[in-house]
Amino acid sequence: MDALLMAASDAGTQDQHFAWLAGHSGETTCASFSPGAERVVSGGVDMTVRLWDCAAARKDLTFFGHSAPVLGVDWMLCEPYFASCGADGTTRLWSFQRDAALRTLRSPAAAAVECVAFHPSGNSVAAGGEDGHVLVWDFGTGDGGTKPRPVRVLPGSSAITSLCFAGDGVTLATGDADGHVSLWDLGQAQRVWTTQAHKGPVWGCAR
Repeated sequence: MDALLMAASDAGTQDQHFAWLAGHSGETTCASFSPGAERVVSGGVDMTVRLWDCAAARKDLTFFGHSAPVLGVDWMLCEPYFASCGADGTTRLWSFQRDAALRTLRSPAAAAVECVAFHPSGNSVAAGGEDGHVLVWDFGTGDGGTKPRPVRVLPGSSAITSLCFAGDGVTLATGDADGHVSLWDLGQAQRVWTTQAHKGPVWGCAR
């Protein structure tokens, strides 16, 4: 699908409201609402990240930088910051007040990054890779020209297809291409629980 569809129902009625947000060239692969639900950010196979105004149902901005399809997006809990990740092996931090990415974080293994999620504090982001690893990046590292490095590496064997932080910021949930759902202790960088939850890839998880 090369467009986003927003749908909502009025409480107690049969009325439904729809809005098509068309703009990506080719498939739209991911989307995320801003904390106040006033905006949507989306990514697509056209290698762009796009920002939409929900009330006006129109595209506000287009962000360029990825060199391969964008596979995941997520908003920080406070605007104007959001993140994207893609098949080019990068995770990028953006502000809708700037045209260019604020930070570009490159997977050491150059593996496609399939999903991304902000830590509740907003100080770090987790990125799930096609190589089965989760990289946790701290935005406070890599200043002064130093190449950013992940502060945590959670190893796995199957592509990470979805992830999210618990509200306490200590636990991370992941879903993988083999149908496993796992919980990780970030302090210990260890998997503390896993189960074969599905017969195919786990495409989404949420707190």
